Amino acid sequence: MRKVLIIDPVGSKAGMDYYDLQLVNGLKSNGIDAQVISNFNAPRVKKIFIGHSDNKFRKAFNYIYGIFIGLLYSLKINIRTVLFHSFSMGIKDLIPLLLSKILFRNVILIVHDVSSFVGEDNEMLRGIILNNLADTLIVHNEFSKNRLIEFLKPKELSKVKIINHGGFISLTSEVSKEEARIKLSLDQDKKYVLFFGQIKQVKGLDILIKAFGYCEINDCELIIAGKPWKDDFNKYDELLEKVGVKTNVNKIIRFIEDEERDLLFKAVDLLVLPYREIYQSGVLLMAMSYGLPVLCSDLPANKEVINQDNGILFRTEDEKDLAQKIMLIFNDSNKNMLISIGKKAKETIEIHYDWANITKAYLEFI
Repeated sequence: MRKVLIIDPVGSKAGMDYYDLQLVNGLKSNGIDAQVISNFNAPRVKKIFIGHSDNKFRKAFNYIYGIFIGLLYSLKINIRTVLFHSFSMGIKDLIPLLLSKILFRNVILIVHDVSSFVGEDNEMLRGIILNNLADTLIVHNEFSKNRLIEFLKPKELSKVKIINHGGFISLTSEVSKEEARIKLSLDQDKKYVLFFGQIKQVKGLDILIKAFGYCEINDCELIIAGKPWKDDFNKYDELLEKVGVKTNVNKIIRFIEDEERDLLFKAVDLLVLPYREIYQSGVLLMAMSYGLPVLCSDLPANKEVINQDNGILFRTEDEKDLAQKIMLIFNDSNKNMLISIGKKAKETIEIHYDWANITKAYLEFI
């Protein structure tokens, strides 16, 4: 039986644990013995990476230790193919990929972010990683592919492959909107708009706050749920005060566990993703898996997922256009629009982002 190792140092810190487990189960159903090394506990997962540390030296040690032990474990069980999740191109990415290239026959790099949004990339190392260390480069859409090939030598272009990021259908619970609102102490009669995920400059929370200031909607509340990452939430608090919407905002400024995320996605009426940049949004696919209508910026990656039936787009970084779209959505004459969008969104995930088909696509490269 062919054996595969998935290396994921991010794991539960960014919702990648679900991705890993769906990929493992899908590969297993196709006769592949897949193992994961990461930072969470689950069947077929070896928890090696230690949790988050604010001490950068401790953090670096934990990372290198986890990589080293994980690769030794893989040699012990005779693995020949390794899949590595990539979100940046720096020294911390070079080390495990170099070791993997030396130790294993086949290195597959799943490139989630072609470039880091916080300046963690090194151009020289990026060239080495992409051109010399990875046998196959997996991206999730055409936009990412076009960006990635800018860094490749002509003879390496053929190793870039597009395989969709899978949906999250199996994560959704049977909790109703009414039950979710009771558990979250939300008003049954209000309209709720949700911003969900890591809070950082590139995610555009400030754009949404400004847009909310332009909105004239009765009984509408904004829920901000997520933990700041290399960002200071105080500036958003000051903006809420300046715009004059602080009393209409419910803040949950911390890491959101799975159960609470499920309740939020069930309870709200609309998810807004006002991103300035993105290569692929897992939050977008997750919301669509719930049948939750999404309003997002018209970035190329989003436009590959959203069409006129399954979601709504607004002009990137245009808070006035965003405000107009929110008011349009909640206009009394458009009551059935959200229902139709949510239904089409879920159908999109079921048809185009099914994990059974996605894992079959990986078989060619393993």
